Amino acid sequence: MKYKEELGNIKFIKNLKKKFLQQRRSQTNLDDYKIKKKIKLSFRGQCREPYKCSLCKDYFIKFVTTLCSHSFCKKCLFESHLVNQQNCPICKFVFSDELLIPTLSVDEQLQIILKDNKEYQIKLQNFKIWNQNLKIQVLEIDMKLDVLDKANKWCEGKIKQIKYNRKGQAIYITVNYEKKSKDYDEMINTSSNRLAPFGMYTQYQNIVSEKNDIKEIQRIGQVQSRILFVYTHNNSFHYPIQGRNDRFSGIFRIL
Repeated sequence: MKYKEELGNIKFIKNLKKKFLQQRRSQTNLDDYKIKKKIKLSFRGQCREPYKCSLCKDYFIKFVTTLCSHSFCKKCLFESHLVNQQNCPICKFVFSDELLIPTLSVDEQLQIILKDNKEYQIKLQNFKIWNQNLKIQVLEIDMKLDVLDKANKWCEGKIKQIKYNRKGQAIYITVNYEKKSKDYDEMINTSSNRLAPFGMYTQYQNIVSEKNDIKEIQRIGQVQSRILFVYTHNNSFHYPIQGRNDRFSGIFRIL
């Protein structure tokens, strides 16, 4: 009786396995597999638009994905952040560069496909040089550097202390933030993406800030001119009076 039960269980398992394999080998699953295989082969043959950066409109170089699932070249995203701070260029989602997700499989696949593309290979070499320049080569006390604070804004900092491991390698540094509003210290790992050579980010942010100030002054000047025109027109005057292009002036003078 015991052997009959064991044989029955074995037969049941075999029938279950057979049924499962029949479902896996059904025509619909086979068609899906053929479609996926065809897509994969077409990708190997040539890169399509989905494998191009939406910013530079060219093939990805150092493919990175943001938390909002948008993909860019690392350098393109870097240059975009100099203007738009830490926002996604597509959906404006705010995130830190530390949370970027690299995808080595895409980089490797593109390098295999475009190994004979001279233009791509030159851009790849230029990126490697540029990426190397983002790293701080030497750390010294009182040395200035760019630091990404917890508010995702690049600011100037100064090294106050360096902590070494047993091999004499710098592993942590204490950075003093040189801000007008706040002055505080923070310990940061030397391999962190929050550290960059002095001026790498902050000099661009200052340039962008100055350009934005000029645009804001021009915009306010235009608004003042329109307001004065409407005001004088309603008071039976038919000529516009130009306002002062001064963003700090809140008084409109009627001449």
